Amino acid sequence: MKTRIAHLRTSCFLLGLLLLPMVRAAEVEAVEARVKAWASSLSKNDPEVMGAFYEDSEELDMVDSGGRWHHGLDEVKESYRESQREWTCSDSVPLRLEVRVFGDVAVAAFEHRYKARMSGNGVNLQIHKQTTMTLRKVDGQWKIVSEHSSPIEGIPMAIQIKR
Repeated sequence: MKTRIAHLRTSCFLLGLLLLPMVRAAEVEAVEARVKAWASSLSKNDPEVMGAFYEDSEELDMVDSGGRWHHGLDEVKESYRESQREWTCSDSVPLRLEVRVFGDVAVAAFEHRYKARMSGNGVNLQIHKQTTMTLRKVDGQWKIVSEHSSPIEGIPMAIQIKR
């Protein structure tokens, strides 16, 4: 009897080891999809739509590519409102997306590229920067709890383009 129980435990343990990579792969895919949806939603130019991707918490932090630090969901949404008074976005995509999942926490790092049309003078820009996000799984959904964007060494962050 003890031998059967030991074999059963060993079999369950080995089965768990075999299934673990599939579970992790599914979580990585879920985070990748969430980041891609976040990037796509930037092109909608709606702070409320963007805000839905962030955790509604005072722990939420965002450092934008201008070095400004925003705390909490209200400040993050306000930063999007301010940005959209200055420019509108299109063609937002994450490039070279890398995701690592650690239980209910994930880190996503990617190059973020999008087009921006300046409101005042109509100048069109191609923006290219590095973004890193920490996401937490809240009620089954991945939410951004920390975001940091910065220039990429050797790549201009903004270049003027024709639309």
